[in-house]
Amino acid sequence: PRVEEFFKYKASETWDIMVGELIDGVNSALLDRVRKGLCEGRFILVDAKCVRKDGTTFAGEVSISSIELVNGGDLVFAVRNVDRRKNTWQKLRSGQHAWMNALSAGVIGDAQGIICGINLAALKLWGYASEEELIGKPIGKLWADGDAAAKAMASTQSGASWSGPLPASTHDGHTVQVHVSFDPGVGTRDGATGVVCSALPLTTL
Repeated sequence: PRVEEFFKYKASETWDIMVGELIDGVNSALLDRVRKGLCEGRFILVDAKCVRKDGTTFAGEVSISSIELVNGGDLVFAVRNVDRRKNTWQKLRSGQHAWMNALSAGVIGDAQGIICGINLAALKLWGYASEEELIGKPIGKLWADGDAAAKAMASTQSGASWSGPLPASTHDGHTVQVHVSFDPGVGTRDGATGVVCSALPLTTL
């Protein structure tokens, strides 16, 4: 039934079809390498393009193992359709790239207000050379007015957004007035939320 779902063939239609017609790239040379690897006790996993009956394709993750079923040395090709996972991963990478290169400074904190992500604009605004200098530090260290920042963070951690002017404290000790927004992050399983902070500089004091 899974073959019918993935490849759109009826089970009876797949008898005597060459595996290479279903999994692109499976040929005698590959099979020789697979058999050699199996004899050496290696785990065989291949990323492949799989071909449906109508000629359309999907991304497949194929594990290959040996089995004593019909003939000695028969091979089992177990196929997973990873199209959705690959598409989701691509969207995540695209989103991350857009965030990292956004014009507004962006900082992500966990439920305790500890920095776990920072984009390039934020590094430039606060005057740091790399994100490693801030990852693991409290978001509060970014602000000259610690009490105001703490109130904004507390509001966000309770599930409400906050926005307004706030003085940022740069790495070299200067103060930059910014307009900042604090928004709740994605909730975790225990219900706690993180914080997403975005900021644009207004004037230098």
